[in-house]
Amino acid sequence: MLMDARTRYLAVYNDSQRKRLDRVPTHVQYVREEFISKHKKELVYNYKGIIFNNKYFDIPLILGFDSVFASFPSIVKIKSVKVQGKERKEIRIGADGQKLKKNSTYYQGGYIHDIDILEELRSNLSIVDRSKQINKLINYYEKIAPYIFPVLIVDGIFDKVWKSMGIVKFSENFKKNSADYDYSIQYTEA
Repeated sequence: MLMDARTRYLAVYNDSQRKRLDRVPTHVQYVREEFISKHKKELVYNYKGIIFNNKYFDIPLILGFDSVFASFPSIVKIKSVKVQGKERKEIRIGADGQKLKKNSTYYQGGYIHDIDILEELRSNLSIVDRSKQINKLINYYEKIAPYIFPVLIVDGIFDKVWKSMGIVKFSENFKKNSADYDYSIQYTEA
């Protein structure tokens, strides 16, 4: 029996379902924008299956993947804070401890080096009602899931903490099992 993308992907996590897999599920983190721009016309033109007019999901689907990472709106908003950066220069950081830089996903190094910075970020935290947006997105993901399964992007606690502290500070605090490290872990879990 031929499985749909959702069933195939989720079967991996169930012992009895895994034995019934029709093939190994395929996954891609994402398809780069440069690749999409260069090949979109020929890929879409030659594809005869269903598409959703959403290149983020259509291109991996056309390429034959069962799943792709998908974003999900956060219900937490945290105002940025000022901290001392390199050379004592004041910079703004976001909740992830990174220097804010518009239109960039480049890792800027972590600047959460003590509990006071973490507390200041925590005090700037507010809950945002995104229930309409979330429900709309869930409905959309349910619609496309049989064809290309959206795997929600969720950072791990360990990754969040080392990125927010910076790898050098994180390594020092991890090895010592410091109060800063413990508190960062508790903050990230919340």
